[in-house]
Amino acid sequence: MKIFRPIQTFLGVIFIVSCVMFLAFAGTASFGRTLMIADDDASIDVILDQIVKEGTGNCDAPLEKVIGDGFTDDRSFALTAPERWGDPGWGYHITEDPFGDNEYRFFTIAWKVDAPGTIVQIQFIPLDSRGDWPRFYAGDEMGSWPNLASLQLAAEPPREWELHIVDLFALRHGRKAFFGEWTMSGISFDSDWPECVSTAYFDALYLTQTQAEADEVIASVEPADKLATTWAAIKSQ
Repeated sequence: MKIFRPIQTFLGVIFIVSCVMFLAFAGTASFGRTLMIADDDASIDVILDQIVKEGTGNCDAPLEKVIGDGFTDDRSFALTAPERWGDPGWGYHITEDPFGDNEYRFFTIAWKVDAPGTIVQIQFIPLDSRGDWPRFYAGDEMGSWPNLASLQLAAEPPREWELHIVDLFALRHGRKAFFGEWTMSGISFDSDWPECVSTAYFDALYLTQTQAEADEVIASVEPADKLATTWAAIKSQ
């Protein structure tokens, strides 16, 4: 049997290397149909570390964790500056019929603001975007960007927590072309551009593959005393 020992040793090395490679990959890729971007304590800490770049505006303030106020529990995060963004290189592929790892279509988010008449917006940074960022917002069109704000969810941002589900595959650039398939590399949070007179709060950020899975997420996170979930109405114009 001595002749087989080199083969056994070789197979053992291959197995160990494969395990190490799998663990390294699993640390950066998402597995399963639902991905938590920011909801619990640990995931909020991660997003605060990733979204650190300052945008344009008249003041500077980082994203900050909020303890004592949240949509799903008593944790959320807040933005006072006009914009904070980051590009961690997520590599989440947005497609019409997601199936594999890192493939998604629907996005959930809860948000609110603490002052009336303000603006709140989410922008996604696509891989190789060349400046074209899919986005949605609540409030008036964002300053000098009226042709870039792709989807208006509400005429004004809510003063109390409100949860939205957005079909990312159907997001448009301006009011013309649909993005279709794209790869999400990062995200930007915008509020009250270019002034700094209010604070926007965010919670319950998830990616799912199907509408049914988004509904399951909502059922698990939505408190009974909070506002009802709203589906983003996306229509071709």
